[in-house]
Amino acid sequence: MNKASGSVSTAPANRGVTYNGSNQTLVTAGSGTGTMYYYGASNSSYSTSLPYASGAGSYTIYYYCAESTNYTQSSTGSMTATIGKASQSAPTASGSSVTYGNTATASASGGGGQGSIEWSNGNTLTGNAGGSKTTKARWSGSSNYNASGWSNEVTLSITKAN
Repeated sequence: MNKASGSVSTAPANRGVTYNGSNQTLVTAGSGTGTMYYYGASNSSYSTSLPYASGAGSYTIYYYCAESTNYTQSSTGSMTATIGKASQSAPTASGSSVTYGNTATASASGGGGQGSIEWSNGNTLTGNAGGSKTTKARWSGSSNYNASGWSNEVTLSITKAN
């Protein structure tokens, strides 16, 4: 008697997790006519262990059902598993008012702290007395974090010198 063709009855599925700084299992277990094997991310060769990763991004995972007593090995399938970028809090911004001849500068701190600070309208002001502008800050994000929301709006101004 010949073996029947092996098959995957339930393919592994993307768990769709969000970055948290730790290794996370990328897929749910698949099933079929034999033991499931997975390759990709943490698995550098086919293994029965579910693959995991820690960094945000997309990972290609390959899988198949192994040969068993009654079935041949299934064909190999593939899927994409993801770890989404994490959110981060906006920084707190502060403005300044200076006299003519000086540069008004805004600063920002706190919040998520991933990436660099971006300004909606720059963070310095020079020029004549009476000049002013408003701006706000956010963290630009990184490979594992999305950009933060915008901070409070602050004002930079230049007043007359004595």
